[in-house]
Amino acid sequence: MTAITDQSPRAERRRHRRVLSGDLLAGSLLLLPVVIAAYLAPLLAPYDPYAVDTGSRLLPPSAKHLFGTDELGRDLLTRVLYGTRASLSVAFGIVAIGTVFGTVVGTLSGYLGGRIDGVAMRLNDIVMAIPFMVIALALTSAMGPSLVNLTIVIGILSIPFYARMARGMALALRREPYVTAAWLMGASTPAIIRRHVIPNMLSPMLVLASMGLSGAILTSSALSFIGLGAQPPAAELGAIINSSRSYILDEWWYTLFPGLVLAVCAFGFNLIGDGVRDVLDPNIGGSA
Repeated sequence: MTAITDQSPRAERRRHRRVLSGDLLAGSLLLLPVVIAAYLAPLLAPYDPYAVDTGSRLLPPSAKHLFGTDELGRDLLTRVLYGTRASLSVAFGIVAIGTVFGTVVGTLSGYLGGRIDGVAMRLNDIVMAIPFMVIALALTSAMGPSLVNLTIVIGILSIPFYARMARGMALALRREPYVTAAWLMGASTPAIIRRHVIPNMLSPMLVLASMGLSGAILTSSALSFIGLGAQPPAAELGAIINSSRSYILDEWWYTLFPGLVLAVCAFGFNLIGDGVRDVLDPNIGGSA
């Protein structure tokens, strides 16, 4: 007797959602150990990240130094743990600045419209018309190289990307019947935005933020690589890779391990971003 299977659209979406959320699980399994190890670096690191030991310079991986040592004899595993923590903190800071301010600007622009919308979008167009790395290089150089300045600059430059998304959603939401009903009942504009507009934007903005983490960590590491981020002796993945350039042919471990951790972080964030999008996509998880 042939078994009868549920072929309804609701069941199909549930199966599709379970398959696609595998990206979220894979990204979490890949990234979670790295994040935990990075933020527990003071407890897990076997050595002082700044302790110089010229007698142990450029040693290959061993039981004593699992990732080897750098040109100053510092333990590379310790440096990578602290460097990963710095890189992740910068990436989260960049996305937080871009998401929060971009959501506010885009929501006000899309919902209020008129002159506010025109001014905000023209400023967005100006920022987005200039190549991102060019303006990032200029502003970071002008403010002075440091991780704090790097976070602020890239975070501010990312605001237009989040503002565009928020504006589009605000334009659509302000035409929804429940928003019109709230306005007819006498609700103020701030109350409508706070209670009806922003809550319905959270899922798409969360998806955009999760997908932006990969680009944030790569961009910040790239600027640190050219000397505009972490300054010696601070540990940061891009700065560590920059220091390893002169030794890449003979001391392979010096470049391999920080580069591998950076690649794992970027790939993990991409998987998580895809998984979050699939889980929160109403076309996948919505009701029939």
